[in-house]
Amino acid sequence: MMKTQIADERIQVSLKQLMRLKHDTHGFSFLSNQPLRSKLMGRKRSTIRGRGLDFKELRDYRPGDDIRNVDWRVTNRMGKPYVRLYTEEKDRPVMIVVDQRSNMHFGSQWKMKSVIAAELAALCAWQALDEGDRVGFIMLSEHRHVECQPTRSRAKLQQYLALLVKFNQEINKPSVTDTVISMAALLKKAERFITHDYLMLIISDFIDGQKSIMPSLAKMAQHNDIVACYVYEQLEHDIHQLDKVVVGDGKYQLQISANNNALADKYNRYTQQSLLAMQTGFAKHKIPTLYFSTELNVASQLRQHLGAS
Repeated sequence: MMKTQIADERIQVSLKQLMRLKHDTHGFSFLSNQPLRSKLMGRKRSTIRGRGLDFKELRDYRPGDDIRNVDWRVTNRMGKPYVRLYTEEKDRPVMIVVDQRSNMHFGSQWKMKSVIAAELAALCAWQALDEGDRVGFIMLSEHRHVECQPTRSRAKLQQYLALLVKFNQEINKPSVTDTVISMAALLKKAERFITHDYLMLIISDFIDGQKSIMPSLAKMAQHNDIVACYVYEQLEHDIHQLDKVVVGDGKYQLQISANNNALADKYNRYTQQSLLAMQTGFAKHKIPTLYFSTELNVASQLRQHLGAS
C-alpha cells in the first residue's frame, strides 16, 4: 500500500498550516492605536489612520465640543453654532496583496519566500477578522491573479486561504498561457476598487522596479493606509560566502563561481541599490515597510515589528 507523500511545509504551504496560524494572532494589531515601539508609529502619531467615520447627527454646539466639528454653513444659516457628530465605522476593508510568482519560490536556510508570504497573509487575515474588520485578498502568481472581496465570514476566509494554497503550488504546474502578470499591472487594476479608508498590506519581495509600481501606490496612499511587507532571503543580498552558485530560468542552468570577487561585488552592489530604491520610494510616500526574513518565525517577526513586549 502506497503512503501519501506529505509536502514539506517549508517549501510548499498547506491549508492546515494556514489554519493553525489563527491561534497565533496575539501580541500585534493593525488598529490605529499602535504601541510606541511599533514600526507603524510615526514621530507624533500612528501612521495607520484607522477606520473611517460615519455621520451620525447635527446638533447645537455644547461646551466641550470639538470646535473642528462646527458646521459653519449651518451655523451661519441658523445664527447659532451647530456641530456635526460622527461615529467610528464598525469595520474597515483590509486588502492583502500576496505575491506568489516564481521570484518568491526561493529560500536557502529554512523556508521559501513564498511560504513566509502566505503565512504572513494568513496571520494578518486572522488578526483583522478578530478585530472586526472585513478581509479580502489579491493573489498573484506568474500567469494569473484573483481578487477576493473583503468578508467577515470565517468560512469564506478559509476558502480564500485554500485558494492561496493553490496559488502557492502553481509553481509545479505547467502554464496554459504565456501571459506574465506584473505587480505594476495588478496595482493599476487595484486603483479601481481601493477607494478610501482601506488598509492595504502588500506582501512581496518587490522585485519589480519602483518606477513601475510607485505611481499606483502613491495614488492609493492618499486616501488609504498602505503597509509594505518586504519578504527577503539574505543570500540574495550577499553571495560572497557561496562556493558555487547554480542559477536557472526553468529551462537553462548556469554555474557561477562566487570566488569571482568582481562578479560578487557587482551583484551585491546591484541588490543594495535595488533595496535603497525600494526604501526611498516607500519613505517618500510615507508607506511604512516591515521586513520579514525567510530564516525566522513569521509570527515572532510580526510581533516584534508591531511593538509587542
